[in-house]
Amino acid sequence: PNFSNQNTLANFNPTVTFNSTGHGTAQGGFMAADPGSGNEIIDRAKGSIYITGKMSTLGAAGLAGFDQSMDYPGLHISNNATTDKLLFYTAGSGYTTLSTNLFADKKPFVAGSSWLNAAGATTSNPLAKVWLDGNESVYTNTLNNVNTGNTARIFRIGRDTNWGSHDGQMNEAIVFATPLTAPEKKRVDSYLAVKWGTTLTGDYVNSANSIVWNSNPAYQNNILGIARDNLSALYQKQSRSENPDQKLIIGVGNSLANTNAANANTLTDGQFLLAGDNGLKQALNTPLAYTTGSNGATNYRFESIWKVQNTNTVGTVTVA
Repeated sequence: PNFSNQNTLANFNPTVTFNSTGHGTAQGGFMAADPGSGNEIIDRAKGSIYITGKMSTLGAAGLAGFDQSMDYPGLHISNNATTDKLLFYTAGSGYTTLSTNLFADKKPFVAGSSWLNAAGATTSNPLAKVWLDGNESVYTNTLNNVNTGNTARIFRIGRDTNWGSHDGQMNEAIVFATPLTAPEKKRVDSYLAVKWGTTLTGDYVNSANSIVWNSNPAYQNNILGIARDNLSALYQKQSRSENPDQKLIIGVGNSLANTNAANANTLTDGQFLLAGDNGLKQALNTPLAYTTGSNGATNYRFESIWKVQNTNTVGTVTVA
């Protein structure tokens, strides 16, 4: 994988790019963290995994999980009949654990899972949840309990031996030692979405679980925002939506920079300014006439209209 802190960015932040030579194969790059024999990152009988990134091309791939197979447990992009869905897998459980919504080509995502061994109706039916961009699926089908053997302790992102290699960016991975509650999940979703320019369904909240973006179906598209939230180490001083063909950039203060880190302007803790649009075109090839000028010329605007929500009085911003 290739780390880039300048040329290839995700919402003005450094990212890691994975290149796949073909989905459904074991070729391509990956990253791994090994705590060493006799040690564990988490005990894996319960926990949560988060990953955020973007795919250059759709196809079956390993995203994040334990062991080289990422099956103990892990998150994958499925390649079965309902292709390009998020798959939570515990070794031997079959293809019963798919998300209800799909990945999209070149569209950024926030994906997560939570599990708890022996929490279901039988000891072979653990509690398992998966969510993609804020849409949650709860598994009622039988899953195998997670193998907690020490030989499966290594945590991987980007490739597994069963589903193949991710082709695109990986921005951030988080592992929790427990299943997340609904409020906890919403806080992590919101943190990752604001930082990496990803659009969620539903409200966005800060680390205190206070709403900083009220879900609005008319403007729940291409959401972007600037924010400072010290408790979650979120400090996004300029932002754009990483969805395809997006043009709007908003930054705090009177200037923008090449990267978020290089932006010298400041926010105070607790300030958020988020914006979403109506999903219509950001182009003048089929513009809307809105008035007639004094010289008889017709003026035009994009079809896009943005709604903005300002929390704790963010002051001067640059809009570009």
